[in-house]
Amino acid sequence: MFKQLLLTAFTILCCNTALAGVITNSPLDTPEFWVNQLNRDDAVIMTRSTSCPGAASRAVTNGDSVIMTPIQIQVFNQKVYRTSPTTTFDLSALSAKVDSSIFKKNLTDYSAIAETVYKNGVKVDQAYKDQLIAQVNAAALPAQVEVRYAVVTKHCNMRILPTEDGLFDEPDDRYYDDLQDTTLEVGEPVAVFHTSKDGNFYFVEMHNYQGWIGKENLAFCSKAEWLKFLAPDKFLMVIDPSYNMKVKGQDLYYQMSARIPYQKITDNGYTVTVPTRTNKGQLKTLSVNIPKDKALYEGYLPYTQNNIIRQAFKYYGHVYGWGGLLCSVDCSGLSYDLFRTMGLYLPRNAGDQATTAGIGTDVNSFTREQRLEALSKLAPGSTIHLRRSHMMIYLGMVDGVPYVIHSSGSYYKDGKHIDTRRVIVSDLDLDKKIKGVFSTYLMLSNKYMTFKL
Repeated sequence: MFKQLLLTAFTILCCNTALAGVITNSPLDTPEFWVNQLNRDDAVIMTRSTSCPGAASRAVTNGDSVIMTPIQIQVFNQKVYRTSPTTTFDLSALSAKVDSSIFKKNLTDYSAIAETVYKNGVKVDQAYKDQLIAQVNAAALPAQVEVRYAVVTKHCNMRILPTEDGLFDEPDDRYYDDLQDTTLEVGEPVAVFHTSKDGNFYFVEMHNYQGWIGKENLAFCSKAEWLKFLAPDKFLMVIDPSYNMKVKGQDLYYQMSARIPYQKITDNGYTVTVPTRTNKGQLKTLSVNIPKDKALYEGYLPYTQNNIIRQAFKYYGHVYGWGGLLCSVDCSGLSYDLFRTMGLYLPRNAGDQATTAGIGTDVNSFTREQRLEALSKLAPGSTIHLRRSHMMIYLGMVDGVPYVIHSSGSYYKDGKHIDTRRVIVSDLDLDKKIKGVFSTYLMLSNKYMTFKL
């Protein structure tokens, strides 16, 4: 996640025009253009036989070639856990009791309220901050905690502190909530470690985050029930940006990469398992019949370049959602969602994604020409990391110009700040302002990576 992405935008109206900026009204802002590029004989394709950084080679194949099989993806996910032990968590290996030291640093992270912040446009006073700190209830934390098991029953926010109040750096900001960590999907299993002083929030661990969730979003259960959601035998993957299911007259919202366990396939659709919360906070599962839908896929999508590109473009034009707010994605949320639809479980934030498992090339010392040469050999569908603060999905080159799709916050044009707040396609000749100096993405990007063994 990156609070303010500062770009210099210039509209490109034709795919053969090499001008810097954001692409609109062009074949380049469609997935079909880039998928067709991968069907060319000279296309750069990800292959398992490649050993060079970037994991790209020239091969006569197409974008539907499988990059990793499901077994290979499982091995990769284990490598993610090993290389990112503080930002990803193998819940299947979680002990019944854990030392509180493994999460106390995140539990007592008060950095979001260390400086001046605003709530509803009004500066927050110290008394309010002290109240939030008191709600963390750190004094009640034992040296060892007994893990409780729960399942998320509503699409919800994970918070840095136990409150749903939005806190912002500027009085008129409504988009970049300092307390927003990420969002969780219906059916997400979590381990519960701690309770807020008022009992309204739980501090939990999911597979790639630790934070606070409102109690109304969780249903407690036995470990055996919990494991059925952690590793369901059969499930539907949400592959569209969103999917809504009607359950007992209420709409349940699922976002891309949510898994919906199913029991059987019927002539008309599926019988799925939906977690609900009883009045006492316990899990009760319901069997619900739903029709087949293009938003749902049985199991994980095959891990291919075409699927990476198609999934990324499903968010094209959607609002920028800091930490998953506004039911959308920020830069790392985009990559997280699309790769999870294929079974790859990554860290949540851009900086952690830049340093996790995968084959990458550090181009920090490269000249512009050397970077362009490296990009020309990079496989479309790979990721590009901008100084660990911004994540982009590489699409390919046209007339020697590299293009990416990413979720952008804002940009500068002619010295004027302009909000973008949407998922865009752009080239890499976009400027970011650092300490008053503008430099292009092409020179700031310090790592190219593909998520591969």
